[in-house]
Amino acid sequence: MDDGRPQLQIKVADVDEPLLVDARTVRSCSDIAYTLPTSATVWDLSGILIEGQPVKRKTVIEWLNWVYVSLLGAPYNEWAHQPETTTAAELYELLAFSDSIASAPGIYRACLSDSNLRRLRIRATAADPLDLMLDGREYRFTEYLRTGYVHPIQNANSVTLTGLGTDIGPISAQSEAEIKPQVLEQVEKLLYVGYKLKLEPLLQRLHQFIAASLGTAKESYSRALIPHDQLAAIYSPRVLEAGYTEEAGRQAWIQSQLQQQQNILHGPNALFELDEDTYSGLIAKATLRRDWNGLKEGEVVDIVLDWTYFVEHRVVQVYKRTKSGLHEYGWISAALCATPDAA
Repeated sequence: MDDGRPQLQIKVADVDEPLLVDARTVRSCSDIAYTLPTSATVWDLSGILIEGQPVKRKTVIEWLNWVYVSLLGAPYNEWAHQPETTTAAELYELLAFSDSIASAPGIYRACLSDSNLRRLRIRATAADPLDLMLDGREYRFTEYLRTGYVHPIQNANSVTLTGLGTDIGPISAQSEAEIKPQVLEQVEKLLYVGYKLKLEPLLQRLHQFIAASLGTAKESYSRALIPHDQLAAIYSPRVLEAGYTEEAGRQAWIQSQLQQQQNILHGPNALFELDEDTYSGLIAKATLRRDWNGLKEGEVVDIVLDWTYFVEHRVVQVYKRTKSGLHEYGWISAALCATPDAA
């Protein structure tokens, strides 16, 4: 490896043998390395901690791989560079380490390319490892005769979930209980480092995963991968500290006030007064609380609340009964709706 260019020996805590690297390449991608004396031949990273533990040699090698790919066009260690199998835990350690040594922005852009993020997965270990992809799939737990499954909702945008090359099979209730906290922990870590470093592509993918994992299914036998009452575990104090700004809080407050005005089914400004006693699972009677779309305040309409249709088309349908039958008066975007059983 010695081609006459200055070399650095990188020391890590978990392996005695140092990593020999090109000094100029490494110095150009880390502000901390750049401040080393020009005569330095050793860069000691054994004291850097990630979540209270010394940074691993494997993590340092992966950082070097992205440095070399960015500047030299080939990884430092080709055998160890496998971004197609990167897990959320590994990515967090890489990003946290990169932050600790003040890495150049190009390193983050390289390891967070769109193709790499599409292959990112959360690996949860129960009886067997399960890989949950952050590629837009919706996950939920579904019980059939006391047997639980983790699977994507079958719609036009989903594909069959596979883990380690095989279809995910039945898991036990104990495994479900083990999977959820692992997912929450890994998402929280990535959210934290994503907000801290302002890594928008990563944050967008995480928010998409969280929203999908909260679930849209309302069947009694289906449970969300991320329960609503566990969101505080994801949006932890350190995540809020890293991501919350006064401007973001101001915009959120404004949106919440507008949403209260627009919520058509519930709240003091609801468009309809829903007759819960008439809800059949498909159609419920509702009384208009103000004029809307040619109908007058006080008129009784039928609202189609078919959940499958609601999820697929993102609308609810409003009908008026006439002597000739039901007459459709319009569709209302799901963005303005609360679900029939919302609080």
